[in-house]
Amino acid sequence: MNNIEASEKRDYVRVPFKGNVTFRTLTEDEFQAQYQEKENWSESTSRGLISENFEDAKKAGESSVDPNLVRFLLHLEDKLDRILGLLGDKSRNGMEVGSGIDISSSGIKFRTGRHLEEGQHLEMRFVVSRYPIVCLDILGTVTRVIPIYDQGAKQYEVAANLYEFDGQTTEEIMAYAFRVQREALRSKRKQ
Repeated sequence: MNNIEASEKRDYVRVPFKGNVTFRTLTEDEFQAQYQEKENWSESTSRGLISENFEDAKKAGESSVDPNLVRFLLHLEDKLDRILGLLGDKSRNGMEVGSGIDISSSGIKFRTGRHLEEGQHLEMRFVVSRYPIVCLDILGTVTRVIPIYDQGAKQYEVAANLYEFDGQTTEEIMAYAFRVQREALRSKRKQ
């Protein structure tokens, strides 16, 4: 038993993730600009420009943005992008779609038909919860690419680390991981 504990090197729980991962590659300059923008967004949130407790801020007469509204608008934008993709504008913002494999608070693994290079920066969007809607828009860097042949077609299994700015992303992914684990336990009990 001690052997198992000593050989485990992960700090995060990894769970299956079956959703779509919409992504695009970023140049170093684009990555730095977006990184700075997200960092500034995080700082403005911590300074109270975007209140974590919308109702309290509203009662106090402070100007704030409801975080649920922001999530909803991001989700709406994602849906509109998908509709435009179905209508034929597949190059909208250069976004491509991969299939999720698994996720943890520190990284994500997904499958795509596009070859990516280790060290390449990505902008990614994916939904970890439909209700309440939790759509994450996050930056990452490719850490591993493994070619896979699936039914004669060449695919790539891509692992990418995720950059955290406000702690909220980690919380949302952890909530998703716990939900998946609870569902697995419930289904085991029913068998």
